[in-house]
Amino acid sequence: MKADEEGYRQVANLFRAAARSEQILYTSHYDAIKGLGGTPEDVNPVEIKVGSTKENLEKSSDKNAADQLDSDYATFAKAAHAEGNREAAKTFESARAVEAQNFRLFAAAAKNMESMRGAPRGYYICGVTGFVSTAMDNCSADDWEKVK
Repeated sequence: MKADEEGYRQVANLFRAAARSEQILYTSHYDAIKGLGGTPEDVNPVEIKVGSTKENLEKSSDKNAADQLDSDYATFAKAAHAEGNREAAKTFESARAVEAQNFRLFAAAAKNMESMRGAPRGYYICGVTGFVSTAMDNCSADDWEKVK
């Protein structure tokens, strides 16, 4: 990982934690679609250009992109509530909270990048929601994974 190569081990852990978080969100969305009787589409990953740690953090902490994602999830949750689908609404609301937290963590890392060299602090990921934290909080179950 680029952040490891550049000596930002704590930032690398954050990127690993966020990647695991996204896997959990993907599974949650997949299960919600299946629960509604739908067939989830296959995801065809696109090639990603890996920049420097600084560039990657700046891209991950883009406030405009985060605001758009927050707005989209709020709209999706509202529509699901209006349709009476509480499970889908819950999935969207949870994803909204997870993505907002990831943005906060990336923004803090971008601001404090130089202090994140050397011995890394671990991050915890709620195995149920994908919520990333520096402490074991905001998880509805005792299902924490640690990235270190």
